[in-house]
Amino acid sequence: MVGAALNTITSGIIHLYPLRAAQGQTPPFATYQIITVNPVQTIGGKNKVLEYNLQVNVYATTYDEADTLAQSLITTLDRYSNSNVKSENVKDIRHEGGPEDLFQDDQNLFAKAIDFKIWIVHN
Repeated sequence: MVGAALNTITSGIIHLYPLRAAQGQTPPFATYQIITVNPVQTIGGKNKVLEYNLQVNVYATTYDEADTLAQSLITTLDRYSNSNVKSENVKDIRHEGGPEDLFQDDQNLFAKAIDFKIWIVHN
């Protein structure tokens, strides 16, 4: 699973949750959502590579903490490549956009949205 691989890669920075954080989770934390999954077309062969477009949202109680964590995630994930992580063969990860500012009034949380593209090789 992409999420398990991402959690392993970012374990020293922040914990990632799919779609939303666990109930009662205190910041900082991050969530991710897969926007699209596309097979990478190859000539004459079965598609073994999937391209995932995903958004990671970092949540914190201060703007500076959200920004620092977002920059750490970008530094860690951008250009990460050719590694087996949690039984996933991560071919490459690219930072595609962000961090964009977000704010959640109801929870008084600062957030940053970051877009990534990840290629996974499936055997």
